[in-house]
Parts: sequence; structure tokens; C-alpha cells
Amino acid sequence: WVMLSQSAATWLLACNLLSICGCLWMILNFWFHGRGFRRRLLPRQLVSLACSDLLLHLGGVAYTLFEVWHEQLAPEEQGVFCGVWYWYFRTSRFISVLTELHIGMAALFQAFRWFSALALLPLTLPLVWVVGVALSSADLALVPVRAGGSTPCQLLAHDVMTLGLVATAFALCACAYLAT
Repeated sequence: WVMLSQSAATWLLACNLLSICGCLWMILNFWFHGRGFRRRLLPRQLVSLACSDLLLHLGGVAYTLFEVWHEQLAPEEQGVFCGVWYWYFRTSRFISVLTELHIGMAALFQAFRWFSALALLPLTLPLVWVVGVALSSADLALVPVRAGGSTPCQLLAHDVMTLGLVATAFALCACAYLAT
């Protein structure tokens, strides 16, 4: 993270707000399509992805505002914000990555007609959220964050778990999409 100028913060806020609008549009669009449509796996996965991305961008708005006005807060308040925000950000990011992996696995199971595995996927979609929360909690314990330094919030170690999860999900999704 780097310190933002006022114009950069404005652009970052605008981008996050546009993404929030897109996520809300997708959620509402799928919600009003009818019950039978919403019960299908792909719409449920896309709504899960939109919800996790909505949380991610709401956190982006909060962090951008914090970065602009963090100097008005006491150091203890800054530390609390950084810890809570980074856990929240990791959680929504992990859930997004895991949901994309879930979509990739569904495409692979469908392409190879692994219907027994495909039948289990709708049951595992809520677990994506549970695993995302568990991984982000473990990651926060392994990679603490503090207020201060060259940026308002600073990691105290390398975030290896995030890098590993993103790289693994990317590789598995790429293989799944190439195989289909």
C-alpha cells in the first residue's frame, strides 16, 4: 500500500462505488429471475461471487476513507481499524477466490460428465464462506498487521497464505477451463 493523493483517493472511491453498483445489479438481477433459476448452481455461484465482491469493495471504500483521514484518529483506533479491516479484506478476497475455484470445478465436472461430483457441489457452496473465514483468521494470526509506518496499515510479515491460495486457485481454474 502507498499513501494516496486526494485525486487518487477520489478515483479509487469511484472505482469501488462502481463495482459495488455492479455487484448489487447482479445480485438483484438474479434475485428477480425466479425461484427455479435461482436454484441452479451457476446462478448461485455468481450470486456468491457478487456478494463476496460486494464485501470486498465496501472494504475498499472504508480503507480509502481511512487512508485519507487516518491522522484524525488516535493510534489505538488506527491499530484496531487496521486489524479489523485487514481480516475483513482477506475474508472477502479468500471467499472470492474460493468461489471462482468452485465455478471452475463445476465447469470441469460438467465437461467430463462427473455427475456424482457435480451433484455434491451445491452442498459445498456454503462451505466456501466458512473456509474463507477460517483461512483469513489463520492468516491474520500468521501475518499480523499494525497501524503506522510508511502507510496507514502495514503487514508485519509476508502474506504467503494469500499468495499460495491465489496461485493454487489460478492454476486449478486454468487447468479446469483448458480441459473443458
